[in-house]
Amino acid sequence: MKQLSLNNLGVQELDAREMVETDGGNPLWLPAAIAFIAGAIAGGVTYDAAKALYFASLESGNHYNGSVPGFGPR
Repeated sequence: MKQLSLNNLGVQELDAREMVETDGGNPLWLPAAIAFIAGAIAGGVTYDAAKALYFASLESGNHYNGSVPGFGPR
């Protein structure tokens, strides 16, 4: 049975300084994650509002023509 040799894979032992220092990676992941979640929530709210308008127009017998009562020119 073969034994795994870390030396053959290029693995090196860390010194004390390398064990303490860490690289935190890209600091932009948090704002990007927040923007993604906010966009997903906004998209879901927009979809629900459009769906509600559509079904309300079907129930009233009027077909939705793109206008929203109470908004727009009077």
